[in-house]
Amino acid sequence: MPNQSVRVHSIDTTKIKRIKNDPLGRYAVNDLINIYLKENTDIDEFVSDFQKKLPNDTIVVNYYAEAYKRIQFSVNEKRKEFIKNIAKADTSAVKFVTNEWVFKKQQNTSDPGFNSVKNTWFYKKIGVFDAWQKTKGDPNIKIAVLDDGFDLKHIELKNSYVTPWNVFDYSNNVYARPETQFHGTHVAGIIVAEANNNFGIAGVAPECKIIPVQISNESGIITTSSLLDGIFYALKNDAKVINISIAMSIGPQARNLSLHDQKLIEKFSFHEEQELWDEVFEIVQKENAIIVQAAGNDGVIASVDPMKRSEKTIIVGATNENDERAYFSDKGDAVNVYAPGTDIYSTLPNNQMDYLDGTSMASPIVAGCVGLVLSAHPDLSPKEVIALFSKQNDQNIPFNVNDLISKSL
Repeated sequence: MPNQSVRVHSIDTTKIKRIKNDPLGRYAVNDLINIYLKENTDIDEFVSDFQKKLPNDTIVVNYYAEAYKRIQFSVNEKRKEFIKNIAKADTSAVKFVTNEWVFKKQQNTSDPGFNSVKNTWFYKKIGVFDAWQKTKGDPNIKIAVLDDGFDLKHIELKNSYVTPWNVFDYSNNVYARPETQFHGTHVAGIIVAEANNNFGIAGVAPECKIIPVQISNESGIITTSSLLDGIFYALKNDAKVINISIAMSIGPQARNLSLHDQKLIEKFSFHEEQELWDEVFEIVQKENAIIVQAAGNDGVIASVDPMKRSEKTIIVGATNENDERAYFSDKGDAVNVYAPGTDIYSTLPNNQMDYLDGTSMASPIVAGCVGLVLSAHPDLSPKEVIALFSKQNDQNIPFNVNDLISKSL
């Protein structure tokens, strides 16, 4: 496939649109389609044959990857649905055809403050201090953080990472912007902020290492393809845990859907995307890794999102200091475990520290705790770890990591 890039191209933000007739009003890059091929399909041959089927359409290969056999085409927006249907008809070569969906980060900003008694409330709540008597982590347990960017010069992070990667730049050049791309820095600090350095606080698993993977472009946009690239980069670099603190970008009307309508969407919508993510998560499990992902901040049942329907990941909801589900947290049977997600103190760019709320904060708390459990019990399988954390879901009370380590003995 001459002159075609194997890296994700930057996104034309003018093409991001709410998709007509999508029951959740989701957003996608409207001139792109993603085609996922069956394992034995030759990408070059498929592209040539597909373009011949549509001689009057300009179909440009925007991106392709051998990992999970995928191609992204740039097409005329007005012809997109027709072209997708032509691709779906090729059942001998094609598994899935989807839009290039846009994801959003799952944080809310809370009141700023430093040196507050609130700084460590969640450590006590989930038994981190007791767990540290057994382990503070193992540097061989690498936790990939797939997010919008990272300030790796931060005092709390500069000694805590390995093999950074930017899927858009196709380089190790990851970066953060204080006003728009601070999310990943905060998430990373929750997991591995350095201990005993006379600055800030420590992460949940301060002696583990993170693999920081920037999956957003310079505008902070995260898409299906950049997320998949991040997952496969993490696996290639031996991540044992992969934290994903993002969720689908839905329209405001979706937050007002009745529970009945939400369950109808869960049951009848987005099956193709559900199968795609289930396959990806099965690959992750076979590579002996565990995905931990934020449930979402829309207050709906998490499983309206097809990425949140698999039993092969740990899906994390958020609680407040009173052990109640946070008002914003997604919920429902798909949520494996709840963790603190309000007033979470962690790192921000330029050596700053501050509080954020969100399932984006609850997820790395759990990812760090998974790191502690694996540090103490490295022979546990992903299925065993997922089952261990899933038993903690009673919709209200967060888990205790010290108890989980003890139960694993």
